[in-house]
Amino acid sequence: GIPALELPLDFHGTAIPDHHGAALSFKLEGELFQEIKKQCKESGTTPFIFLYAAFSLLISKYAQTKEVVIATTSSGRNLPETESMVGMFVNTLPVKNQVDGSLSFTTFLDRSKQLLLSAFENDTYPYEELVAELRSKGQTDQAVRVMFTMLKESEDTLHLGNSSLVLKETESASDAKFDLSLSGFEREEEINFDLVYAAALFSGESMTLLAERFLNLIAQAVQAPENPVENLSIVLDQESEQIRKWNSTVVPVPQTALVHQLFEQKVLEYPDNTALVFEEQELSYSELNQKANRLAHYLRSCGIGAERKVGICLDRSPELIISILAVWKAGGAYVPLDPSYPADRLAYMIGDSGLELILTQNSLLPMLEEVCMELPVQPVSKEGLEEVLAGYQETNPSALSKADGLAYMIYTSGTTGKPKGVMLEHGNAVNLALAQQHSLGVMPTDRVLQFASSSFDASVFEILLALASGSGLVIASKEDLMPGPSIIQTMIQQRVTMAVLTPIVLNHMDPHQLPLLHTVLSAGESLPITIAEKWDAAKNLINAYGPTEITVCATMGKVQKGSDRVTIGRPLPNYKTYILDAQGNQLPIGIPGELYIGGAGVARGYHNRPDLTAEKFVEDPFNPGARMYRSGDLARWLPTGEIEYLGRIDQQVKIRGFRIELGEIESALFSESAIPEAAVTVRQDHQDEKYLCAYYVSETEKTVDELRRFLGQTLPDFMIPARYVAMEKLPLSPSGKIDRNELPEPEIEIRSGNKITPPSTKQENDIVKIWSRVLGINPAGIGIEDDFFTLGGNSLKAISLISEIQKHFKKKLPIQEIFQRTSVRSQSEFLNEMKTDGNQAESSLIPLQPKGTKTPLFIAPGVEGKCYYLIELAKALRENQPVYGFQSVGLFDGEEPLTSIEAMAEFNIQLMKKIQPTGPYLLAGHSMGGWVVVEMANQLRQQGEKVVFLGLFDSYSPTILERREGFSIHSEDLDLNDLLLLLERLIAYYNPELNLSEIKENLAFIDRTDQYEKVNQWAISKGLVPANFSQEEIKRWAKVIGINSRMNYKPTKTKQKTILFKAEETEPENSEVPRCLGWSSVMNSPLQIEETPGDHISMMIEPNVAYLAKAINAILAGGNSRDEFLFEMNSKSSTKKEHLEIK
Repeated sequence: GIPALELPLDFHGTAIPDHHGAALSFKLEGELFQEIKKQCKESGTTPFIFLYAAFSLLISKYAQTKEVVIATTSSGRNLPETESMVGMFVNTLPVKNQVDGSLSFTTFLDRSKQLLLSAFENDTYPYEELVAELRSKGQTDQAVRVMFTMLKESEDTLHLGNSSLVLKETESASDAKFDLSLSGFEREEEINFDLVYAAALFSGESMTLLAERFLNLIAQAVQAPENPVENLSIVLDQESEQIRKWNSTVVPVPQTALVHQLFEQKVLEYPDNTALVFEEQELSYSELNQKANRLAHYLRSCGIGAERKVGICLDRSPELIISILAVWKAGGAYVPLDPSYPADRLAYMIGDSGLELILTQNSLLPMLEEVCMELPVQPVSKEGLEEVLAGYQETNPSALSKADGLAYMIYTSGTTGKPKGVMLEHGNAVNLALAQQHSLGVMPTDRVLQFASSSFDASVFEILLALASGSGLVIASKEDLMPGPSIIQTMIQQRVTMAVLTPIVLNHMDPHQLPLLHTVLSAGESLPITIAEKWDAAKNLINAYGPTEITVCATMGKVQKGSDRVTIGRPLPNYKTYILDAQGNQLPIGIPGELYIGGAGVARGYHNRPDLTAEKFVEDPFNPGARMYRSGDLARWLPTGEIEYLGRIDQQVKIRGFRIELGEIESALFSESAIPEAAVTVRQDHQDEKYLCAYYVSETEKTVDELRRFLGQTLPDFMIPARYVAMEKLPLSPSGKIDRNELPEPEIEIRSGNKITPPSTKQENDIVKIWSRVLGINPAGIGIEDDFFTLGGNSLKAISLISEIQKHFKKKLPIQEIFQRTSVRSQSEFLNEMKTDGNQAESSLIPLQPKGTKTPLFIAPGVEGKCYYLIELAKALRENQPVYGFQSVGLFDGEEPLTSIEAMAEFNIQLMKKIQPTGPYLLAGHSMGGWVVVEMANQLRQQGEKVVFLGLFDSYSPTILERREGFSIHSEDLDLNDLLLLLERLIAYYNPELNLSEIKENLAFIDRTDQYEKVNQWAISKGLVPANFSQEEIKRWAKVIGINSRMNYKPTKTKQKTILFKAEETEPENSEVPRCLGWSSVMNSPLQIEETPGDHISMMIEPNVAYLAKAINAILAGGNSRDEFLFEMNSKSSTKKEHLEIK
């Protein structure tokens, strides 16, 4: 498949696509252009092919992908008889290019040439099929997002006898049909380029840089055509110099200093300053040093020295800090062991690290002795050492370690299930301490909170922040550090002035309750803007970033008041940060890539894991002889020199073909002021279908309806979670981050947010059980007043519900009743009103959204005859707008399909008048449904009724369809053809990744009676129809779609005002079709044309349907967004439109 083209954006898109365009003009001229022409002549190519190849390479590097789809145009005049004809024959031609970085540009150019020539030879390939495939692979907007075209100077004038058509530029606002569209106009000495871009996505500054990078890339290709294309850089010289300056962070550091010697220096400077505070106990720098020295001398007597490791398994207390200092002073390295860890994990860490001694306490001794039973290590309790230590000296031991000696080893989670030990050296820690003082200006009068567990590297940051600067370190019990009132009370009582906390903890605190606190560092997780705004208004808020492997922290950034984003700042002193592509090439400002970190903080590596060390700690190509760490994080440089963190590279999710960043949904939830905590995860239902589940903490009670409406203001429908779980608080890991593994399964929760009214009758109880099976949720969480769709229902599940109800109650609940009667109670009441003989309410008029006081909108579906896909449009239209859908006769047992458009129109009018007896009427039709509503409008006019809105959704006139020889023909066998035509539509709407040929090849060789069963089983297995769908239903549906596809219709010429909502994406085979899709010939009044994103199918579903609904709403509200009939060259400019002027 073709991956989504994810270009780096300056602005976040909205739920409703914004197609406002802007433009930038630039030139390719002089020696560079002449050299291009020379190389083209030598290689047998053209400037168009050369520049198309270069532009493909540029977009590939921008999007960081090897496969790109960039459209161009073909003339559409391949036949001699079309050469002299007047008309619009230009055909959009998407071209897929595979960018192999190892190829030279010369070879890549030749491959691009062959690719383009092949594409032009096959430019009649059905574009609609390709669009469906592209959309299935993750495109969430339009299949082709980038266009490249070129015209020669002689091609902008067309001679017609004594007259000529001349290309003229006129000033006018225009939409951008593509995210990026580059059009070149070649003259003898230059090429003038117009770059049109979506202004809602890109800034003018970014587009100026894109143009400069394009020209720079061309120059490199010309100068060194044999270089591999992966080595052709898109970084401009001035950008490379700028990034170098941002990484010029050198600050002098003592090359031989040991981390504990920084503390010893402060002992000499501030011997009486308070070093440690724990509850009522305080230790001065002098007292702390003496206690650490005694323990250090004892450890020396036990054989601890350079590179020897000591385990520390202690609760939060002064002895924890004393032990860390003592191990350093003895020359060894400490390994923290969290007593709350499972015994198996502790045993692995102890055995893997090769500990020789473990310092612990009496309360933990039995547990450790059991863990270490088969290990050659002896736990020693602090209580047992009290008398022993009195006999050891209080003076500083002589130094045994060196700057490159091991200082500590912290275990982090590993992908193999076993934790991995990260080895940090004294030089790493010394640089961190001095970087803290340089960046934060900590004073001896400060008091630093020791919040993090010693098993996490943030504890090292806190200890050094205090003890390497002469300030006090405040220790507290785990209970006194619980987020909320406990930690606030602790910080007030202990006069804390600086703290390092995770965003989730900050969220539970009020900065105004902490008057002495002046500086807060947020670390551990991405800092949401809402929490940043809360704290930066009251305190000096610093956002810190860094993995354990680079000594806690690599970058810091002060959160700027009023900023619309939170960055991770700039590299700390003696750190270097790089944003690189997959080949290790530096990326320019604004382009996302993997964040690499070099400099003085890079760890030694992973203990006993040389393979993993070699993979993650790599050579620094920008500093020969040095190493850098691959973070696995996605980031980009901003023009300010700060770095924007964009998430983990390996944590993007895909649901139903859509690529989704969970953090974006969480940010949307955070923007609701009453929701301070939120997490979104991917779950699987009972049918193994993936769905999004949101967990949240709210200060006020929220219903699912409220949350869905709120998120729908900024997110497209496919990003709105299906299920919601309200929690008192989100579970936290020991490091203070959200523990996603501890989030509960959603089915045990009451997700509606409403009070549950239990069933009072057996029938209601039976319906609840059916809902439970269909939705895959606990029946105890379903009340008889709950809404089916709020609990996760959709159109496909609604069909399944109908089948289940029919099977259980022997009554067929019409599909329109599911959408009108959405609660258990109302469905039970309707079943009571029904008879079992099938005489029930009409099944051919579906109330897609029956509520509202406005004039109803009646919509006819396409050839498939069912309204299932119109539900998304009904949901997207304005509030208070009733919407009904017509459904073809013949879908239910005992019904015979209607065989003419006139008969369908007459029947639909009868149904419509039961809802709305008199006009004026609002009508719309998709595809062939457009014919039906045109005929309905004609018959209504003859009856003296008025139609005030007639909308055609990408409906081709009967004349055009006849010219195209009707719908797709899959087989000469009509029954088989109808089956395949049905499958083609189901695949397009429900699972575009499927290939129709997968089953098509098998059907031709089996008996007719088996074909329906085979198709039904295949459709069920692929999720195209509900699991209980029958082969009789498939047979009836195929018959309906077949009859519909073979109908002929000749519309009556009319003065009816009509609006054509035309899909922006048109298959190449329809390139010669006029923009009006053939309707102007049957309209005596002007045809209004509204172009909407998507193709014939995708315009009707998320996310494009939101734009269609917006256009309909504007017209129904009395707005005028009429297009002019202008000849637009690829919607070239937001300020320039072109038309043909006859002279």
